Amino acid sequence: MSQSAADRVQRARRAVTATVVLAQVMFAVADDRAALGIIVSALLIGLHRMMRARWYITTPRWVLNGVLVLVAGAGALSWSAATVSVSVFAWFLIAVLVVKMFDRRLARDEGQLLTLAVFLALATALTDVGLLVGLMLLVLVPVLIDAAVRVQLLVAREAAGGSTIAVTTSGLGSRPPHKRISVFATVGVVAISILVFVLIPRQLFQGGLGSLHAPFTQGSTSRFTDQISLGARGIISQSSEPVLDLRLEDSNGNLLGGPNQVFYLRGAVLDKYTQGRWVLSDVTDQRPKLDVSAGLETPFAAPPPSEVSTIVQHIVLKRSDPLDQVLFAVWRPYSVQIGMPATIRRMSGEVMRAISNSGQLSYTVWSSQYDRRSASRLRRSVEPLPVDRLNEWARGVLVAKGIEPDPALRAIDADGPAARALADAASACATYTLDQPPVPSNTDPTEWFLFEAKRGHCEYFASTLAAACRAVGIDSRVVAGYIAVEYNAAGGYYLVRQSHAHAWVEASIGGGVWITLDPTPQAELMDIHVPKPTLRSRIGGVMHAIEYAWVTQVVDFGGKQPWSRSQQGSMGPRASDAIEPGAGRLPIAQGLGGALGVGALVLMVWMVRRHRARTRPLASPELASLWRSAERALRNAGVACPSWRGGLEHAANVRAVSHEAGAAFERFVHAMYEARYAGERTSPSAQAECRRLLDAFKSALGDSRTRGGRPNAPDAA
Repeated sequence: MSQSAADRVQRARRAVTATVVLAQVMFAVADDRAALGIIVSALLIGLHRMMRARWYITTPRWVLNGVLVLVAGAGALSWSAATVSVSVFAWFLIAVLVVKMFDRRLARDEGQLLTLAVFLALATALTDVGLLVGLMLLVLVPVLIDAAVRVQLLVAREAAGGSTIAVTTSGLGSRPPHKRISVFATVGVVAISILVFVLIPRQLFQGGLGSLHAPFTQGSTSRFTDQISLGARGIISQSSEPVLDLRLEDSNGNLLGGPNQVFYLRGAVLDKYTQGRWVLSDVTDQRPKLDVSAGLETPFAAPPPSEVSTIVQHIVLKRSDPLDQVLFAVWRPYSVQIGMPATIRRMSGEVMRAISNSGQLSYTVWSSQYDRRSASRLRRSVEPLPVDRLNEWARGVLVAKGIEPDPALRAIDADGPAARALADAASACATYTLDQPPVPSNTDPTEWFLFEAKRGHCEYFASTLAAACRAVGIDSRVVAGYIAVEYNAAGGYYLVRQSHAHAWVEASIGGGVWITLDPTPQAELMDIHVPKPTLRSRIGGVMHAIEYAWVTQVVDFGGKQPWSRSQQGSMGPRASDAIEPGAGRLPIAQGLGGALGVGALVLMVWMVRRHRARTRPLASPELASLWRSAERALRNAGVACPSWRGGLEHAANVRAVSHEAGAAFERFVHAMYEARYAGERTSPSAQAECRRLLDAFKSALGDSRTRGGRPNAPDAA
């Protein structure tokens, strides 16, 4: 192999290695395992350099095949022990990729590595749609295409029997032809991708691929749960992992919220208490389910009067359970709009759960704090919890405030002041902490918190207030969800993290009207959850605002679907009213995307036409006539060249007739290749050189026939 050919092989292998390293790093970032991705990248680069060393001994194929079998077995065991997901399958592919790095003998081996890189790119797109991953995918496309073109050149070289084309650059263009192909392919892929992204509705593929999304795993950190179990000991760690983005507006589209405003997002309403455990009593809710069409507002409760203000919440869940997801919302929700087809279940307390096939869920909820008073619910029927000391404490708090503790004697209108007095007392009874001491056995955790420990986290405060309200005849319930406290001024939205999981209380103040009460000490709570205004936090806020704009305006089409207007007839009058004026027009992001796609296609067509204009003379009649003449000479000599065989490969057959004729034919083919594929116009001097070498070949072939066609006949008889 010549030095130039060896260099081309090494450049192709470097391009393949760069592609697979970038693909696996990209997936590791999307799967929140960047550190592991860096380790694997170092391993891949080390293997690439090791295989270039002179001391490296090629690993036998039977060893590599045995290792691949073991990797496949390990993957099968992991799938049997856990839910099959994109993450599990992709890491299995990465393991196969590492093994295949030891087996890089032929061009097809490089092609297999590129195939694995493509599958990793698809896994990345299914795992995360963030801006960083999108930029990495954009970088991967030209790198992958360039590597694929180089590998195809290696395939052609191997098919030609390992021969190479010695092309000089004198008088020719300095840019290799494969780079033009790579540029054309990259522009075409980007153009088609943009147009498909803009024109194809998201819903077509959500049912098939969305369910493969990696499940949202939880660790031993503060997080949302649909039940509360008091009594666990230890330090509660805080995770800064983003859970959702929340944008708030009024009914006129004006932004709501700010750095000093807190909003409570309800996720679960718990109304049954047993030995330190709050759960939902009505777990077999038989209310009818609602089928929600993509992009259409669907009412599920009576709307408030027109004079009552409405809070519109645009929420993007970062990662979610694709089967059953809580739809967090501000009290009191009455209508919802989801970006993909889903089924909504209404739980007690107007909590919504959506069943869909999407791993990332975006939706809009309309809420109001208005509650209709019901005359049939003016009588109290709540029973106190069986915690005697706590019940006595609650009655003592009201007596100290001058409020009647006996619900039979207290007026309904006094329930509100009574509940707020109990919330103030519960907030002052203990210290907020995430380091929870153990609860003694055979002791009620709520009572122990109030009278013994006097310190605990939000669930203890909420449990104490809910029990105290019931002790004085006020219906109450514990609510689990998130508090929105981290306001991003650059983007005008709230960033909600796992650490913002919280528990509070809702109390009925008569007539079915519920108010929100948070007994957790607010100063200590805000000190933990609100980030300090540092330079790092400001930069992080700007970066997350860009990420939020990418997800909401580009990935999610700005919350609108291209074909939503065509579906309005299936949802009735209310669904039709939800269509905004002008919703049939493409959003700004779609319009820009379409313009970019069309522009990229126009650029690609222009580049192709320009390339053809420069290279069209290469297929000149003169060169075609010279090649036909060479084919006739070969046929007459009994060594015709089949159409499927390359000229350089056929030169070996000509050498069997005459060594001199074979060498002359090889020189002629090299000249033809240089004139045809050098990337410039065929000059008259190049045509003259091809004609001279053809005459030399015919002469050598004629001398061979004169000597009787003896193979490898000597030059001198």
